[in-house]
Amino acid sequence: GLLLRAEATKYLTEALQAVSEAELEDMIENIIDAVEKQPLSCNMIEKSTVEAAVLECSQSLDETIDHIFNIIGAFDIPHYIYNSERKKFLPLSMTSHPAPNLFGCAKDKAELFRERYVILQQRTHRHELFTPSAVGTHPDESRSKFQLKTIETLLGNSARVGEVIVLGMITQLKEGKFFLEDPTGVVQLDLSKAQFHSGLYTESCFVLTEGWYEDGIFHVSAFGFPPTEPSATTRAYYGNTNFFGGPSSTSVKASAKLKQLEEENEDAMFVFLSDVWLDQVEVLEKLRIMFSGCSVC
Repeated sequence: GLLLRAEATKYLTEALQAVSEAELEDMIENIIDAVEKQPLSCNMIEKSTVEAAVLECSQSLDETIDHIFNIIGAFDIPHYIYNSERKKFLPLSMTSHPAPNLFGCAKDKAELFRERYVILQQRTHRHELFTPSAVGTHPDESRSKFQLKTIETLLGNSARVGEVIVLGMITQLKEGKFFLEDPTGVVQLDLSKAQFHSGLYTESCFVLTEGWYEDGIFHVSAFGFPPTEPSATTRAYYGNTNFFGGPSSTSVKASAKLKQLEEENEDAMFVFLSDVWLDQVEVLEKLRIMFSGCSVC
């Protein structure tokens, strides 16, 4: 847990006096999130840390219309790493990962897939089909639940392992032979009896595989993709963290001003163009038609 020094407690008490009782709990949670996002050397919180957290929460409430719409460069997007122990996303600066480099090495490619696996794994574990049943629930409800296994679990068994579900990445380590890979190991797949759910399956994509393991081969009976998750569910776990960057410290989707602007401009739209070759007459004619149509609106 976090401990406050006396001066930090006094400052926080004074800062929260102006907050209504209905908003107090949400405000405290936002302040805690802002404190945890800072690089903490210990669990004893200084006054300066609390001041920075309160200031961040205050700025998110006092956002201006100028900050609603921003163009964010690809290299300006903040980099977050999921921490399995703390079960939250941490800024890259709070981890041991090196700073991003435009010219990466082979290790960076492996790290990309590892991060993708961790993100999909934590999201899949939250799905209702994979969350463990509460104590005292009906047996029928418990039987409808599934449990994710790792490849290491399969490789550690010399006997047949029946009806398991594994999350992993499809790879082709040998010509004509497909494998399933996760951070714990690699296992060869037998796809002769596999049934594929709807979707496009390619190498290096992550899938949920169901089947049985025997003699070093994972015999797949069904292929599917990890379940999707609505943004509302994600926000319930991670709050209004701004994963996309920009001047706002919180997600702009939660902005009251942005919602107001959208309601006042129902016919507003954004047009994105690419490969606009201005040296071609046909392109200029089409652009003229598009601009004339937009001017009418």
